[in-house]
Amino acid sequence: MAGFTIPTLPLRIAQRVASSVQDAVAERTAPPVVTAVRRDRLTRLPSRALAEIHERVVEAERVGIGGLLVIVADGGAAIVAADGRSSAREVCVHGIADPGPLAASLTRY
Repeated sequence: MAGFTIPTLPLRIAQRVASSVQDAVAERTAPPVVTAVRRDRLTRLPSRALAEIHERVVEAERVGIGGLLVIVADGGAAIVAADGRSSAREVCVHGIADPGPLAASLTRY
């Protein structure tokens, strides 16, 4: 088959397709808090990023890592992180416009 080439997708298109598939899988397997935060449009982060934040916080709690948890993102990410923490860990939310701590009452989904 001289002169026959197999068509391939450009790398950027292949990466976008893979990213879309990863997002779809994350949306189906994510903790309920991730689904709620995305549904209520409290973040622009994709479900897979939120699910990873939740997983990392849960793992840190499981192995007993102490200290302060700082999330530099939007409110949705803070809600997801707070949901993954133990109830003994304090949560303080700092807004960009208001550098002082706000009392946070976060409901677990």
